[in-house]
Amino acid sequence: MSILFPLKYQEWSEESHKVVRTIQSIDVSSDELFVHKLVDATLIHNKLWAHISNETEDDQHHYVYVSPYSEHSLEKYGHAVSKRALEQVTMTSLLAPEFVFWNGHDFDPREERGYPSLITTEIARMLLDHYIVKNDKTYEIIYSVLDMDRNKVVFYLKEEVNL
Repeated sequence: MSILFPLKYQEWSEESHKVVRTIQSIDVSSDELFVHKLVDATLIHNKLWAHISNETEDDQHHYVYVSPYSEHSLEKYGHAVSKRALEQVTMTSLLAPEFVFWNGHDFDPREERGYPSLITTEIARMLLDHYIVKNDKTYEIIYSVLDMDRNKVVFYLKEEVNL
């Protein structure tokens, strides 16, 4: 039996410097808790929320502070991130990674072999990295989104050009 931790997504207002409301309350395993706190944003009920910060209270209660995602927060990629996040439809029963690649204008999914079902800790480990090397190609992780509706962690990747 796995121990579950209470996690709340709280909408933070920069103007008033306080929590405005609770967006979502869930119980998660310790491994999944890392994923929730390490991604850059979370998609909840088809709305994208950017992470501001997170905290733990008395080693028991966990919080992720969020604000509505702004396309202006990512200079070159902002619109493409939100567009891709909101048009995804495939779901999985277990938390799974998904990779989308920058084509110069948008992020496109690409069939990526070599990433079988990963356990949650492996997904969390990948979130700690800034780059992924696959088949001698280096990809920068531009952004990451936990899609709670589809049970996916979406990695937005850009191929690094080696000169």
